[in-house]
Amino acid sequence: MADIKVSLTDNSDLIKEAFEDQVEQALIAVGITAENNAKREITRAVYDTPESKTYIRTGRLRNSLTHSVEMNEKAVYIGSAVEYAAYVELGTTRMRARPYLRPAVANYTDEYKNLVKQALSR
Repeated sequence: MADIKVSLTDNSDLIKEAFEDQVEQALIAVGITAENNAKREITRAVYDTPESKTYIRTGRLRNSLTHSVEMNEKAVYIGSAVEYAAYVELGTTRMRARPYLRPAVANYTDEYKNLVKQALSR
């Protein structure tokens, strides 16, 4: 009887690395899309309102919107470092809330899910 030699190669590290790359690409796509959606929402919530005629429209808040991908958390964060961003989002005792970040997340969940599905199916 002939000797049969069997050789096994463990490629699980390569598979895990490829999967992590796909997850990162998915999170980047979601971040870019969420940032753009937040910019769309801020236009609707702030600039396209009757009281917007009293605002000085510099575009500073909209242009400051950004995203960050945290791979260790498998999370994407969108926001702004502009000091008054939270006041616009949440309102104050003198100004009604004009949310733009929360709708940018809540109104587009199907779009984000599709981006993740696309990235992970490659």
